[in-house]
Amino acid sequence: MVTRFARHAAVAAVIIVAYIAYLLLTSAALAVVAAAALAMACAFAGGYLAGWVCGLISRFIKRHRRPRHREGFAQ
Repeated sequence: MVTRFARHAAVAAVIIVAYIAYLLLTSAALAVVAAAALAMACAFAGGYLAGWVCGLISRFIKRHRRPRHREGFAQ
């Protein structure tokens, strides 16, 4: 799963960098569009990564939680 995420992130980064380079070379006025696209891509990647990390933490907590003793059972 980590390798798949890394592969997708690398491909997305290459595409974004190529797109921004194309926009910067063609017109300076489109640099604003490039900056907005980069900001949106970074926000999406950051949110995706944060969700992935939170999922890992949640699974770790669920897996390593101590069993709770219910009332009425011998402890």
